[in-house]
Amino acid sequence: NLNLSVAKACYNALKRCGVEVKISRTKDVDSDLNKRIAEANAFKADLALDIHHNAGGGDGAEIYHTRFFGKGHTLAKNILGEMIKIGQNSRGTRVKKNQYGNDYFGFIRMTNMPSVLVECAFVDNKTDLQIVDTEAERIKMGEAIARGVCITLGIPYVVEKKVSTKSIEDVAKEVISGVWGNGTDRKNRLEKAGYDYNKVQAKVNELLGKKTVPAKKSVTVIAKEVIAGKW
Repeated sequence: NLNLSVAKACYNALKRCGVEVKISRTKDVDSDLNKRIAEANAFKADLALDIHHNAGGGDGAEIYHTRFFGKGHTLAKNILGEMIKIGQNSRGTRVKKNQYGNDYFGFIRMTNMPSVLVECAFVDNKTDLQIVDTEAERIKMGEAIARGVCITLGIPYVVEKKVSTKSIEDVAKEVISGVWGNGTDRKNRLEKAGYDYNKVQAKVNELLGKKTVPAKKSVTVIAKEVIAGKW
């Protein structure tokens, strides 16, 4: 359940960023390893990710990549860096070999593109599990993985615009009560949340009984209005 939830969040975030993405499953069904590898190779993906959660009493995230390092190692570092930013502990990027000296994990060994195996957190560690124990946190984790992919691909990450049900007047009242901060910080926070700053500020002025002062016109603009008979 955790794997699927995080993977779907990553998938949705990458689609939002304009990346062509294929996901092995969208519901709770068995996903055969060989089938996943075959699908990735047939898709001719630039990068491939196998998203998991760990067990064994440890703490934090770890990401496995090929023994050849290269772009797979770069991808692993970029994803882990974004996981750290959302508060997860790091166990580092890792290589695991089998008895023949090849990559241990079939997904890494048998895919035709740089690939990684992502271990988000330990399910048997109550403290570590807290970083993915709600749907909102799993979305946050999936988006962190997606940001790491975007960095590796060299494309901008597109933040999802949240649709609010609050009216401009409700937001203006929050501004007056200090919820949204002051000055430039307030403007940035309102715009990031998807609100029209000028409309909110106009409503704030209205609620406070202030008149909105129109912008001063240039002499040239006024002269044109005189010629047009407006004055």
